[in-house]
Amino acid sequence: MSIPLPEDLSFAPLPDGLPEGLACYAGCWLGRWGAALPHLLAVERVGADGAVQAVYGLGDAPDGTIRRQWMRLQGRVDTDGTLVFRSNAVTIRYRPDGAGRLAGSYRRGTLSDRARLQAIEPASLAARLAALPRYRPLSGETLLIPSHVFNAALGRPSNLVATLYRPPARADGAPAPLAVFSHGSTGPGAVSPQQALRYEMQARYFLDRGFAFLVPMRRGRGASEGEYVEGYDRNPLRLAEGLRHALDDLDAAVGFMRTAAGIDGRRILVAGQSRGGLLSVAYAGRQPAGVVGSINFAGGWIGDPGGIPLDTAGGSDFNRDAFVQAGMVGAAMPSLWLYAENDSYYSAAAIRRWQDGYAAGGGEVQLYLFPPLDGEDGHRLLDHPELWQSAADAFLHQLGFFW
Repeated sequence: MSIPLPEDLSFAPLPDGLPEGLACYAGCWLGRWGAALPHLLAVERVGADGAVQAVYGLGDAPDGTIRRQWMRLQGRVDTDGTLVFRSNAVTIRYRPDGAGRLAGSYRRGTLSDRARLQAIEPASLAARLAALPRYRPLSGETLLIPSHVFNAALGRPSNLVATLYRPPARADGAPAPLAVFSHGSTGPGAVSPQQALRYEMQARYFLDRGFAFLVPMRRGRGASEGEYVEGYDRNPLRLAEGLRHALDDLDAAVGFMRTAAGIDGRRILVAGQSRGGLLSVAYAGRQPAGVVGSINFAGGWIGDPGGIPLDTAGGSDFNRDAFVQAGMVGAAMPSLWLYAENDSYYSAAAIRRWQDGYAAGGGEVQLYLFPPLDGEDGHRLLDHPELWQSAADAFLHQLGFFW
């Protein structure tokens, strides 16, 4: 079963005369945290005083960071009608959305996520859970990649730690094309700098199409050595310094893999999320050897939610300037941009302004601006391959990749 259940799972009858604001939570609710983590809330008891006992279940996360589990939680329906569970530093809230579903929110410190859950009959629970897909962690190689920057304390260049996923070997022995995927920022604070990101969901997409998939962690991120200097100061000079550091690290990773065994160094695609998206476009714009295109998932270097330039130094629009520069030097480099309209970091107006700037500089860009994601920040479009897969497939075919 994709989400485990306790053997003693049971549902107590509701007290007579229980108000609808309490009774509405009773029963089983099934959905996902974000786009990928299966989630079950089985409300076993609802008291007249608003006390709630529930089984909180999770399936396997596609990126391998969470394993299937369940726990019993004690919570309460607050005076505003919200069901709240609190445990240590975690707060989980649920509220009816008016369409027969529950909207969930999760918060632990600066980390947060959202869920949508649909009511299901308890009698059908086992069958519904059995039908959910089971994810198995991918087997990846850990690589140490020398950066371009000498680390005086170590007496050698800082090493970048990367995860490499390889597709099954081809019958003809041909090397695999490579997709290099660049991560975003820390939020700030929403993602621990020490967390190693693996992007297994996205790796599966590329592996299924015959690509090897590399996820390098830039300096100061994950277990990579060196200092993390990609700050959030809106001074364009500081922002440019962070982008230069990121470009150096991406270049080190691509250069390392260009001659790696089993890799076709003439067919390299760079892609990334958020800061990694802009980074990929900017790097491909340099037309490095072997790189044939870029895919930008919700890319930008500094937040621009209002659709107007936000840099305080002279009114400069750093994101647009970076895209314009990439378009000017990389006019012949195809780029696919994937955004959603309800991105909390970048407005639709800003995204279109960047597209216009990139194209005006001579860049070749295909922009897909998807409708708002239902109940989720559009900045997480990356986690919805069912939305962007057809656009990405067409782009890869355009670049000459077939499978």
